[in-house]
Amino acid sequence: MNRQSGLNGGQSVGGLKLKRPEFRTGLLIFSVVLMFPLVVCGQGYRGKRLPYLNPALPIEKRVNDLLRRMTLDEKAGQMCQFNAGDSDAELLARKGMVGSFLSVASPGRIDSLQRDAVEGSRLGIPILFGLDVIHGYSTIFPIPLAQGGTWDPELVREAASVAAREASSQGIRWTFAPVVDIARDPRWGRIAESTGEDTYLGMEMARAQVRGYQGTTLSNKSDLVACVKHFVAYGAAEGGRDYNTAEVSERTLREIYLPPFNAAVGAGAGTVMSAFDDLNGVPASANPFTLREVMKGEWGFRGFVVSDWDAVGNLIDHGIACDSSEATLKAVTAGVDMDMVGPYHNNLVRLVKDGKVPMKVIDDAVRRILRVKFRLGLFEHPYKDVEAARTALLLPRHRDVARKIARESIVLLKNSGGILPLSKEVRTVAIIGPLGDSREDMLGCWHCVGEPEPVVTLLEGVKSKLGYSADVVFEKGCGVTDTSTAGFKDALRAAAKADVVLLAVGERAEMTGEAESRSSLDLPGVQEQLVEAVAALGKPTIEILMNGRPLSVNWSAQHLPAILEAWFLGTEAGNAIADVLFGDYNPSGKLPVSFPRSVGQVPIYYNHMNTGRPYSDEHYTSKYIDIPNTPLYPFGFGLSYTNFAFSDLRVVPDATVKDQLIVTVSVKNGGTRPGTETAQVYIRQRCTSVTRPVKQLVGFRRVDLVPGEKKSVKFVISPYDVSFIDAEMKRVVESGDLEVMVGGNSVDLISRNVRLDKSMVVPDRLATF
Repeated sequence: MNRQSGLNGGQSVGGLKLKRPEFRTGLLIFSVVLMFPLVVCGQGYRGKRLPYLNPALPIEKRVNDLLRRMTLDEKAGQMCQFNAGDSDAELLARKGMVGSFLSVASPGRIDSLQRDAVEGSRLGIPILFGLDVIHGYSTIFPIPLAQGGTWDPELVREAASVAAREASSQGIRWTFAPVVDIARDPRWGRIAESTGEDTYLGMEMARAQVRGYQGTTLSNKSDLVACVKHFVAYGAAEGGRDYNTAEVSERTLREIYLPPFNAAVGAGAGTVMSAFDDLNGVPASANPFTLREVMKGEWGFRGFVVSDWDAVGNLIDHGIACDSSEATLKAVTAGVDMDMVGPYHNNLVRLVKDGKVPMKVIDDAVRRILRVKFRLGLFEHPYKDVEAARTALLLPRHRDVARKIARESIVLLKNSGGILPLSKEVRTVAIIGPLGDSREDMLGCWHCVGEPEPVVTLLEGVKSKLGYSADVVFEKGCGVTDTSTAGFKDALRAAAKADVVLLAVGERAEMTGEAESRSSLDLPGVQEQLVEAVAALGKPTIEILMNGRPLSVNWSAQHLPAILEAWFLGTEAGNAIADVLFGDYNPSGKLPVSFPRSVGQVPIYYNHMNTGRPYSDEHYTSKYIDIPNTPLYPFGFGLSYTNFAFSDLRVVPDATVKDQLIVTVSVKNGGTRPGTETAQVYIRQRCTSVTRPVKQLVGFRRVDLVPGEKKSVKFVISPYDVSFIDAEMKRVVESGDLEVMVGGNSVDLISRNVRLDKSMVVPDRLATF
């Protein structure tokens, strides 16, 4: 979503010229008759008993009653989302010509605009206020890619729930999240907003985030309606360059990119955002196949679709529309129900009057929008307590959740000789690197209204952990993108005097997110030179990576004793890292994405096809001549301060549920510290009608173990888990051999072979809205 400009004065909505009039005060009248209000609207309907205002009626009856009362202009207005910073916002609200506002976070401003709509417009339809609450509102959690590294959907749900409570307290009831794009190319800046490369993990995280934002019913005043984005295959942009073309086969679309959206819809997601990308020659925001046939048809999605920022207007640049009217026609007929700051407001009414857009298309879109507003309870509770909003943010319990999820997000990539955890008896610690005392960067991209001041930096976290017992010094050495080594001298002097060196290196937050693609995955600037210079001192050195994408850190992996992947961890970053460094928390994070050795390997992902000439030492096989095929660190990888062993793998038919398999495996903590291992289940199928990946994640579970403890862990493999899209684009299960593999990452696995004796067709749909 690109925050550019909103409306300009003088544009029109349904023939209404947008000029600011004098404010006219509407009267809000509440009457209690038969347990429902007579009216919460002004003008012609004041004092009448209106069925759509009766909360006792079913939502569909309320939607239908309101829809039949609306004029074409009012319907078109509901299909438009405007920038709340526009000078004509109040007029739009009072005329009932706006369905949603975005880019406003002030409770007072939100309350004022809402009163304009509810008390000043003819029908009193409340406005839906939306904002990019991506990984926190005021209390900022780790970036979504880091949250994917927790492999803990319940904790991810809890973080989303906190974000929902904070945002809703300010009047925001719609978040443009979660991002469920599958991201296999780390050059793409928005990989930071995704939960990684894997479809199954992405599905689980999508469900968790939707349930966290929306709660159980969506009607609680602290719930946010989720907006699952970016539909679809936005993460498959060629060259990892944002907004670029995606050429994806229908099978890959249905097996890799669509399932996380399907899972989110099945979890009850109220809205979906159409993407910017050109998908197989048809832009995603004008694609009737994905929007109407698949999502609204096959999946039965009953929420509404909103475009990304002016994605409808971008259809002109794509070359499939000559002007804004044609762009509007193609988007609305394809299934985009609400237009985010694009051309709908100037064109919808005329297109209907000219017979180009059927009224049933308009009614379907407006019905979907109203349905969400009724489900949110906006008609009963349109306002927020502005005074109470002042004390609803950054609460201690919110920061506790932020610290917990930040700790779980950290991935221990290397720990030679058990250098970690560090002793709290250490006397001198040198923190070297441009990110050692950075507040802003710890927030990551899309940090909503989060401010730098509450952020705990690495320097502050270490000082807090060690108190006055140690001397903790900091020297930047260089900036993130500096090309000068002038600061090395002071940094090396400080490092030489220290007992332990912590190297805080990586990216700036602004180097990730939308429109922030990179052609290199190396440490930017002269940071790697700084790393090498510090390492040459011979001091115990731990590299702490702070970044929003996988980086190629080959030199560090070969020469440094320890590496922590710390991403951008949010408000509690420094405390969380210190907890891990000094052993108060045993790291349990697992990579949600492969770390390449070189940018030349991308796109790189674990669940690739075998090819007809798989990698081997022979000459004519699929391989590079200068580096191994394998990533530097594989998907699912992450070390601990203890060690775990897997054994006793069994795979048997489920005796109680037809066509299911039961997998059991023992996991033992063989070390001296309590720890948490994530047991991961993969499958491989051979002798199938179409090629299948070398392995595919179908389950995972976090297992807490004390030293010496051994637990049996159970998994269920359903028909859907072993299904795939065949040559006829049907989701099927085929009889044949199935290899089941279990372990602590996607490489180190134990396995058993079983046979699937039955072929069947499986619905390519997980649930309905």
